[in-house]
Amino acid sequence: VFMTLLDSKADKENGDPEVRSKDVESLLEARKLKETGNKLFNSNEYEGAVAKYSEVYEQLRPHLDWRGDFDDPCLQFEAAIQRSESKSGDKFVSTLTAAQKNECGDLQATVFLNMAVCYNKLKDYVEASEHAQKSVDLRPTIKGFYRLGHALKKLGDFNNAAANYEEAIKLDESDPNGIRAELNQIYILREEAALGDLKEIDAGGDEFAQFVQMATNKGVIRKK
Repeated sequence: VFMTLLDSKADKENGDPEVRSKDVESLLEARKLKETGNKLFNSNEYEGAVAKYSEVYEQLRPHLDWRGDFDDPCLQFEAAIQRSESKSGDKFVSTLTAAQKNECGDLQATVFLNMAVCYNKLKDYVEASEHAQKSVDLRPTIKGFYRLGHALKKLGDFNNAAANYEEAIKLDESDPNGIRAELNQIYILREEAALGDLKEIDAGGDEFAQFVQMATNKGVIRKK
């Protein structure tokens, strides 16, 4: 009875109960899609898992405060819907409660991170970095920054990889996941890459001096 009273009050506050019911169904469907994606991932079916995880966004996007990149096909589709709604004078408004909208954000951030892991398994590090970035844009987490850093490391972007590993450590200075050890490896890789570039530059020319100054300013080369 208590739960019924709460739902009834929410229906009055949020408008049409039928619309609210459909919005809740979208959240429930998103949960199911995530679980299906997880099962596919655990079966090493990474492409299938990505496909299922992608469907989660279709269910949750109207309820997220964050809507993704402007070149996102889902966002373009939604923009077309909104233009159509504006002509009819209607405007979509999520009827989910604040707690439910927060769950949508948590769920979508997790799914983006899961997709990053899938793409990492598929060795598609560009997609892995993009989805990890979307995850931390929604919910800055240790796992999100770590996954973003890892993908960037694979792409050879050691500066940004290090920056994201550092952000992960900031969230928990005790570093229970041992991220600092990997960060130190990235520092070494970054310096080795810088030294490799130095070999291609005339050590006696102005270009060399400019490169050394730039590398020092960026922390690639440490002053002794």
